[in-house]
Amino acid sequence: MSTPIDPSSETRAEAAQLRPLGVGDIIDRVLRMYRQRPMLFITLSAIPSLSAVLLSQAARLLLPDAFSNFDEFSFINDPQQVLNSLQDQAGRARPGDTIVGLISLIPQAIGIAALTYAAANMYVGRPVTVGAALRSAVADTPRLIFTIIVLFIVVVLLWVIAIFVSVIPSAVTGIGILAVLAFASIVVLPFFLLASFALVPTISALEDAGPIASMRRSLRLVAGSRWRLLAVLVLLFILEIVLSVLLGAVFLAAFVSQSTAGRIAAVLVEAASTILWEPLPWSALALFYYDLRVRHEAFDLQLAAEALPRQP
Repeated sequence: MSTPIDPSSETRAEAAQLRPLGVGDIIDRVLRMYRQRPMLFITLSAIPSLSAVLLSQAARLLLPDAFSNFDEFSFINDPQQVLNSLQDQAGRARPGDTIVGLISLIPQAIGIAALTYAAANMYVGRPVTVGAALRSAVADTPRLIFTIIVLFIVVVLLWVIAIFVSVIPSAVTGIGILAVLAFASIVVLPFFLLASFALVPTISALEDAGPIASMRRSLRLVAGSRWRLLAVLVLLFILEIVLSVLLGAVFLAAFVSQSTAGRIAAVLVEAASTILWEPLPWSALALFYYDLRVRHEAFDLQLAAEALPRQP
């Protein structure tokens, strides 16, 4: 998706007036884009999300013994019984969960790329359709999956190494103040890594970049803007909680029912929440990506130059 914006004069819309955005501006623009084209975003979110749900539920129906089953104690009031059930489930090898989780990366990657493509084109004032977004996303999926897997491994390794290195001085010397290093590694470092690499999937999708190139690019772009990025993610997390609470309140009866219909309703509510929510974070990250390019690379001037009539 290195050229998500069609430069031809036939399909080029009026160039967007880009400017540096604050945290509130990014959230506001994301919500406005969502309201302008709700069916575009919901469709691009629904197709991969429902595919993943159908895959998971079909596999559980066909091979129930291959998956962990938490339904049997979901409504147990005795905490000890819940703990025993959790330990029993954790002690059994359940390959189905791992296999389905890995396969589900395919529709998830398609959703990420499609939503990123749609938000990017809308933000810069270019036309976008469901079909174009999905075609571009499918082409990008293998590289994006590889990038996400490598990113996960790198982040986990960095976190584990930092914890190990920071814990040793405190354990060996017995000096309590050195425990601050361990606290920083365990609690603070994950937020730093999140802010540093949150744009990696966006960069991979929009720039056709591999995992290492995307991580390096993300580090360069977010330098000096990590707090702003974390603020955007925190606001999105609050919005997700509000959406989940609202949907949960509407379908409360489904969650307290142990019937098959109640469980089906609970799955549908969870899927609906994911579908409605998923466009927001990826659209926000796409806008943040362009905001950083405007600040550091004068992307607004580049876009304005592209919109000028070409000399014959």
